[in-house]
Amino acid sequence: MSRATREMVPRGLVFAVGTAMAATVAFAASVNASLLDDTEYETVFDGTEASFDENWKAITPASGRGGFLLPGDGTMRSFSGGLGGLWLYMDQYGDFSIKLEWRDDSPVALRGNSGVLVRFPQPSVGLLSCLNQPTCGYEIQVNDSPDRDPKMTGSVYGFQDLSVEAAQVTPKGTWNTYEVRVIGEHYTVIRNGVIINDYLSRPGLTFSGRPTDPGSSGRKLSGYVGLQFHGDSNDVVSYRNVQIGEVGPSFEVVRSYIDQARALGTVSTLGTVSSEALTEVAKHVDQAEKLSVEGAADQAVRAELVNALQVSGAAPSSRFGQALVGLSAIFNSGLPTDISSLIRIKAGLLGGGASPSQFVAIANVSPTSIDGPLYLAVDGLAPGVTLANASGIVGNVPPAVVPYIKVLDAGQSLGVNKSTLTQLRWSTSGPAISYSARVLAGPGAP
Repeated sequence: MSRATREMVPRGLVFAVGTAMAATVAFAASVNASLLDDTEYETVFDGTEASFDENWKAITPASGRGGFLLPGDGTMRSFSGGLGGLWLYMDQYGDFSIKLEWRDDSPVALRGNSGVLVRFPQPSVGLLSCLNQPTCGYEIQVNDSPDRDPKMTGSVYGFQDLSVEAAQVTPKGTWNTYEVRVIGEHYTVIRNGVIINDYLSRPGLTFSGRPTDPGSSGRKLSGYVGLQFHGDSNDVVSYRNVQIGEVGPSFEVVRSYIDQARALGTVSTLGTVSSEALTEVAKHVDQAEKLSVEGAADQAVRAELVNALQVSGAAPSSRFGQALVGLSAIFNSGLPTDISSLIRIKAGLLGGGASPSQFVAIANVSPTSIDGPLYLAVDGLAPGVTLANASGIVGNVPPAVVPYIKVLDAGQSLGVNKSTLTQLRWSTSGPAISYSARVLAGPGAP
């Protein structure tokens, strides 16, 4: 992988929520447009047969490599032969950026038609369209002529379509740089260094004219990436220098999720957070970044981000929660590590009563002593069950945002084949008490 140099692009755009006919709302488009997170890009097509065969598979059984040829000039080129395409079969992507170059090489008067497919489910043989499918991704259109399809280059096909002017078309035979950046429900399309489309996917939108295609609520938050071709005589489009990179955690990514929540009025697809909670989340995130810039200890930065997650009310497993947990994981100096493989945990029977308790023995089965502090973290608790005597909440050592209890102080050690005993006191509103446990070892607190 090579570190990418990101282009300078316009900032402060206003984009439409839903279709191009919908009312526009103010949004920080620069979040997707200038992610300062040092995204690392992997080249998945460098013009060689080896890189093609290693990374791409045909979506349909069209002749050739999914309807694409390798003419030997460092490109892959679509050709006539029916609807088809390619997909990057090794990985699925959630928040990511794909960068490539494309050129319309149509041999006839009509222009070529193709597209970049994002967040699609794994395709089966013969499946390319979303017709009659419960879930799908989005197609980002490649088409510089309205003669055959009025949805122009840069359109989020069927949901936010562009005109000829907005697409900034170029003459046939011109190489174009193209980037699609996807963060949560926010899609940014950049052509030749200029943002031509900014789309925020709002739940409940339908695909105009295609009632059997899934609407926006059925468009996935992660999935496979691919290239589409139509396969008529004019649909000859060449691609080269294809790179893709997962967008790593950053303050800008977290703010994108906050801005999306505010713009949509709901984040049901990302993790439900109220407007009041979003204000408090933003305060904690701002404070965390301020501390980071000032060079504060990682523990102080991490504490603000843990507080942000707690006040958000979002589940740690939700996309909103994952964005905060992922960012807090960057600030990991002084954190304990998971030593569960060195430990044997044996839990006693649960006591009865309104506040059942349980003794847990923690034994060192490693060949050396283990220095404290040690923490027992409990995960998988049902809603309504709490650890009443918890020492705190785990910040971002897996399992993050779960209760823990300190079982050994700093300066103490657990010798070989020795055990220590701790008591867990539970509170439950009715659900059964079950959990999985891990042991974390210092320094610092989790």
